Amino acid sequence: QLTETDILRPSMINETRFQYMRSVSNDLGNNTLPAINVQGAFLGGGAQIGDSGNTSNHWEVANTTSYARGAHTLKMGGRVREVFLDDTSVNNFGGTYLFFAGVGPALDAANQVVAGTSIALSPLEVYRRTVLFQAEGLSGTAIRALGGGASLFTLSGGTPTTSVNRLDAGLFFNDDWRVRPNLSLSYGIRYEAQSNISHGKDLSPRLSVAWGLDGHASQQPRTVLRAGFGVFYDRLSETTTLNADR
Repeated sequence: QLTETDILRPSMINETRFQYMRSVSNDLGNNTLPAINVQGAFLGGGAQIGDSGNTSNHWEVANTTSYARGAHTLKMGGRVREVFLDDTSVNNFGGTYLFFAGVGPALDAANQVVAGTSIALSPLEVYRRTVLFQAEGLSGTAIRALGGGASLFTLSGGTPTTSVNRLDAGLFFNDDWRVRPNLSLSYGIRYEAQSNISHGKDLSPRLSVAWGLDGHASQQPRTVLRAGFGVFYDRLSETTTLNADR
């Protein structure tokens, strides 16, 4: 960060600020094996994070001028900033097997089918039967007939790295007007624009008043009544654009 403050004259000050930030984060997990998710019991298998991470570079320049003249204090300025984001995600590139509750025949103590029966099975029991009958060499169809088998398999794929950038700018003007010793009026307007939305130009007026109920020229008020109105905008983040592109 750098800040330069210049006293142009006794009643005028100009300030310029510059900031640069770089952020790098990485996640590393083994996704060569699919994950296993047995609802209500456990998570196992490979960690589906893989080799993921992101790099963010952000710069910002702002300039503000303050000018006092009589009962008025004028402020004006602007800001420009940009962020570059490179994000890599191989989440679930190895796949995930999910096991839910199911229905199957009852088994006796030797894990043999009890003929003519049908019972509700917990997710853990569905998984247990899957592992048991796989070890016995049964086919997928036979395992499902006995109440085993995964309920769902999910797999992500595609291009792992996505790059986006966002540029936004804002200009403002504001006047703090001391109408009377116990009455101040502030009004101004701000203009904003950003690059990653189709409608990038927004105006936002601001208006506020402060009234010292029991104040006068020789006494500071003990009670101040304040009221105001303004239009404010939330910016659309670069991560929203990233997710849309992905």
